[in-house]
Amino acid sequence: MLQLNRIIGTTALICAVAGCRGGDTQPPVAEQPVASVQEAPAPPAAEPPAPAREAAPREAVPTGPAPEVVVNGVRTNGDAAVVADFQKRVAAYVDVKKRVDKNTPDQKETRDPTHIETTQKLLASKIINMRQGAQAGDIFTPEIRTKFRQLLIPHVQGTTGRETRQELSEDFEEGGKEAGNPKAALRVNVEYPEGTPLATTPPNVLQALPRLAEGLEYRFVGKNLLLMDADAKIVVDLMPNAIR
Repeated sequence: MLQLNRIIGTTALICAVAGCRGGDTQPPVAEQPVASVQEAPAPPAAEPPAPAREAAPREAVPTGPAPEVVVNGVRTNGDAAVVADFQKRVAAYVDVKKRVDKNTPDQKETRDPTHIETTQKLLASKIINMRQGAQAGDIFTPEIRTKFRQLLIPHVQGTTGRETRQELSEDFEEGGKEAGNPKAALRVNVEYPEGTPLATTPPNVLQALPRLAEGLEYRFVGKNLLLMDADAKIVVDLMPNAIR
């Protein structure tokens, strides 16, 4: 009997202890899922700045002689060949003028200004008609323009060219006091606009450039070189930016 009581007491004690601990025990907390953290997309790599647009290089003017060329199977000095080509093109224009001139009254036969002007305009209209389709560069080809700029450099650049540039500028400004739009003159195979400035070509420049046939002349409009027919007063060809 005593042993039974001990067993019952021990059991009661164990239950009491278990009951106390059970009251303190909380149900397990379900683990909350960890929210995934999305990384912000990396900012796009900055594009390198576009390189600054460079101005178109100016056409270089060589300082040495032109390379040799082969003409009719013979090696020829390049400079001489360029000048010969220029003279050939000028001669072709002169031939056109001669054909027209046969049927045009001679301006020298009279001193009457009205008659001279009428004859000049008649000659100009016939030449212009014969040269329909003429364009800038028909005579002043790229090779000839390069050579002419080369010939002009010693006379229009640097200290030695200061007086020449000043002379051309003064003539141009004085001629522009009357009237005229210089840009209107920069067309080929047209009469030179009345009243438009036209500078006289200095002697040193004339000596540097190839000689012209009678009735033709070099004239400057600003920095542009014109090949003029003095009798017909028309622009035969033009060379932009002859003076740099």
